[in-house]
Amino acid sequence: MNRIPLLNSLLVMILYTALCVISNSISFLIIGVIYILVIYIITLRLPKQHRVVFLSIVSCFLLIYSGWVVISHYEFISDPFMDSYVNVDENTFYKAATDLSKLSFDNIWKTAFTTYRYKDSPLFCAYTGTLQRWADLRPFYGLLFQKLNVALCGSFIPGVLYLLCQRVSNTDRRTAFKASIGYALLSFVFFYSLGMMRDIHIALIYAIGLYIITGNNYSFKNYLALILLGAAAYFIRIENGLFFVVFLGAWILQSESRYKPFAYLFSALILLLFFFVIGGVGTLLGTASETVDVYSTRGIAIADKNSLGVMLDKLPIPLNYISKTVFGQISPFPFWLHLSEGRNWVEKLFYLPQSVASLFWCLVWYRILTHLRELKPFWSKYKWVIVLVIVYIVAVSAGQALPRRLQAVYPMVFMAYIFINKKLFIRKEVLNTFLIYSLLLLIYGLLKL
Repeated sequence: MNRIPLLNSLLVMILYTALCVISNSISFLIIGVIYILVIYIITLRLPKQHRVVFLSIVSCFLLIYSGWVVISHYEFISDPFMDSYVNVDENTFYKAATDLSKLSFDNIWKTAFTTYRYKDSPLFCAYTGTLQRWADLRPFYGLLFQKLNVALCGSFIPGVLYLLCQRVSNTDRRTAFKASIGYALLSFVFFYSLGMMRDIHIALIYAIGLYIITGNNYSFKNYLALILLGAAAYFIRIENGLFFVVFLGAWILQSESRYKPFAYLFSALILLLFFFVIGGVGTLLGTASETVDVYSTRGIAIADKNSLGVMLDKLPIPLNYISKTVFGQISPFPFWLHLSEGRNWVEKLFYLPQSVASLFWCLVWYRILTHLRELKPFWSKYKWVIVLVIVYIVAVSAGQALPRRLQAVYPMVFMAYIFINKKLFIRKEVLNTFLIYSLLLLIYGLLKL
């Protein structure tokens, strides 16, 4: 195992050196070195018994995700301002980064945080604009450079999941390692680590947040870390930052520290200050309501009028919210929905990770829903975190039940999956999930008639 991180690091450097030669720019080589150093430095902050495995996981998926990013970029992108692979929002973010990169480094951050155009994600725009200016690459390679940075963030998520799974009772390092590999390859993290989007950054922030609030270390350092993570989430996507207040609440409620009353008081003061800055509770509720309406309207606009999502949205309250929450956990449905986005059979293959993730997540929920009794100890230990996850899934699904947004709390769901059984796959569960999914396809087909 000790040799694996070194081999992964070497292969990553070979890949980034090749990009350096092809693009005729040293930027790729420099950033490759920085990525490896960042991974090693962060690893050194972990307990000794987890360092080698964590380093192996993160370096491995930096290599895998980076390789997939490069291949898909050459396959899908001709005009970086018009073409996209993961989502069309990539074009919007890349245009914003390009425009900001024309400014000085100081003005990039000032403009991003003071201009209305960037109000929904000033930190993300400022960061990508800074990268764009520093790399100084032609547009084709500039977008590739940005996507590789997202791949780095995505590679940390299975590493954090490994640390989370270590907390599941009777889970050894080998089992946690296998679980993290399965999650990295089969969940939505794979697909959404390949595009210039904010979702993976939010997913990483939430994963770290989940790691902190499921631990027993109620130190001021962790309290401060949660506040900083929430602030980062807020300036990357406002709605996720607002919800991160719930992380702080769940952590305090779970706390057994003697300083718990002081944490309550200090948190209350922070919340009062926060509400004052944003314009009061009314503004907060208005933002939340507006977000739900916007995402719901956007979802209907881009969907087929006979799509299942639109049908569910027309159901009476609260059936529409319940059904959309359930639907969000099997999206995309049917699993081949996005395979049609490829222009030829080669491109269609690049959407397989998304289809596989949809099927895998159905299997995850099947195990959980059929073993609820066995989750009582899990509930007892993490009840406030579980409530947080449920509220998040319902709240996001009310607007637009997209896996790329829902995945932020999925590490906790996957922890429950591993808690029930340490095996990643059980033949009987796979068969039963297949039968249920086939029944849902049949019902869907009848509704479409």
